[in-house]
Amino acid sequence: MIIKSRASLLMVIILMVGALVGSCAPSAAPPPPATQVPAAAKAPAAQPTAKPAAPAATPAAQKSALASVGAPKSGGTLSIAAYETFGHYDIHQNSITAGNLPYQHAYNNIVVADSQTTGKIVGDLGESWDTSGQGTVLTFKLRKGVRWHDGKPFTSADAKFSLDRMHSPPKGVLVPKLGEMMSAIKQVDAPDATTLKVTLKYASASFLPALSTTWAAVFPKHVIEEKGDMKRTIMGTGPFKLKSDVPDNSFEMVKNREYFKAGRPYLDSIKYYIIKDPSTRFAAFRTKRVQMTFPGYGFLPVQLEQVKREMPQVKIGEDAGANFIGYYFLTTKAPWNDIRIRKAMSLGFDRQEALKTVENGIGVVGGPMSPGQWSLPADEIAKTPGYRQPKDEDRAEAKKLLAEARQSNLKFTLLFRAGSTYEKAAEFFKDQMAKIGVEVTLRAMEYTTMYGLLESKNYDAAQMKLAITLFDPDDVLLQYYRSRAVRNYGDFSDPEIDKLIDAQARELDTTKRKDLVGQLERRIIQTVPFVQSTWGNYVMGWWPGVNGFVKHSGQYTYWRLEDVWLTQ
Repeated sequence: MIIKSRASLLMVIILMVGALVGSCAPSAAPPPPATQVPAAAKAPAAQPTAKPAAPAATPAAQKSALASVGAPKSGGTLSIAAYETFGHYDIHQNSITAGNLPYQHAYNNIVVADSQTTGKIVGDLGESWDTSGQGTVLTFKLRKGVRWHDGKPFTSADAKFSLDRMHSPPKGVLVPKLGEMMSAIKQVDAPDATTLKVTLKYASASFLPALSTTWAAVFPKHVIEEKGDMKRTIMGTGPFKLKSDVPDNSFEMVKNREYFKAGRPYLDSIKYYIIKDPSTRFAAFRTKRVQMTFPGYGFLPVQLEQVKREMPQVKIGEDAGANFIGYYFLTTKAPWNDIRIRKAMSLGFDRQEALKTVENGIGVVGGPMSPGQWSLPADEIAKTPGYRQPKDEDRAEAKKLLAEARQSNLKFTLLFRAGSTYEKAAEFFKDQMAKIGVEVTLRAMEYTTMYGLLESKNYDAAQMKLAITLFDPDDVLLQYYRSRAVRNYGDFSDPEIDKLIDAQARELDTTKRKDLVGQLERRIIQTVPFVQSTWGNYVMGWWPGVNGFVKHSGQYTYWRLEDVWLTQ
């Protein structure tokens, strides 16, 4: 079974408008050695089918085709194959998937995506909310009786502290993924222990969806005040607690039996096995030694074809246009501050060949926006210099620009994240640049070291694979193109782009907003903040026997797994 998911902003706007006029109700064995994977699981037994209770419908919501088998059962351990060592525990300060999703099981948000219905936002710690001030004031009534894993009570002070930390981080704290999306916040108030009031600078269609993502976890104020951050501590209000973390081996969360949602979670535990080699990881899944792959990093293209051909019972979730590879250059220093150099590299890069060679044909050639509702028409992209075929004219123009800039013999070192997938993309870029006379030396780096260099703007050129959080223009534009944004790794700045970004963020009319986004895309292509490759897909898989799991659009929409249960 294949489920393809893609959120449209139209859906998001309908949800936001609905929110603006009303309110929403709301023990394991020791870890194995690093070279081992869990023993093969028994094939799940068939169960009688019972129709689950349907969640409340909304005009924008789409009910998933996935239905649980029989009545939910408690117990069991869900095993997941992870692809790399996890990052530090501070979700707000992380920017990698492995520094976010494994920790979701311990936390709650103010609002959250409905676990069983795609495109629907429901209350979480915020039990209900209403709006005023023409959509600029959101007042949340918070749940009573919720406790942190250490037994201390959750109050509005924690929610205010977390939102303040995201939209206005203190000195030394970087919030790369959600900080820009929270920039619409003007002020956060906690008038009493169970009320949270958020005042926005302007009515925003993307604010509530951003608040529901996996990056917007609510953290305990008392822990951060004591320890400074959450990098070494997992302490939430959520359905699971940390049991063990063995670097390069495994990571396990166990059931929080004091969870405020009655009857949840169903699972006794969730255990990730860190298996870095793709072939070994695939073998563990194929033999059912793990029941689920990590979101977005499930299968190589050849493995996906094998799954579809030989394991048709496996359920597959795909996100189209959910990520891209960018080649960044520090635009504040020579030679990258010369637009002719950046244009030459963009012109010389063959995106159609990149799709074929790097992405194995799985993805699409597109502009700055993920292909879909908000992107430029495909026929316009196909005629645009740098994106068109054949490449002869573009490469001739690239060489001409380099000569004009006196950089015909340009040489530089490109940093890239260590790993076979990233190395393949880096080698392709090196080959493409050689075709216009540019010599590139490649240097692989461990990801935390490289991210540190990029975020501090202490580098020359680097390759990054980046995922989007929401299929909304704000997510891409605020993160990657706005001046001084944390993830504007090239430190690029263009006043016209900034002006258009702010204008589209405030525009609630879809047609007018799309026109502004189109102007932005054309301006971005002209100014080349970085060289963007193609838009790739994310894919994951899970075996029958894993019930109650609905694949949402994007990796960061929902991953708490409190409603998942196993057929033993």
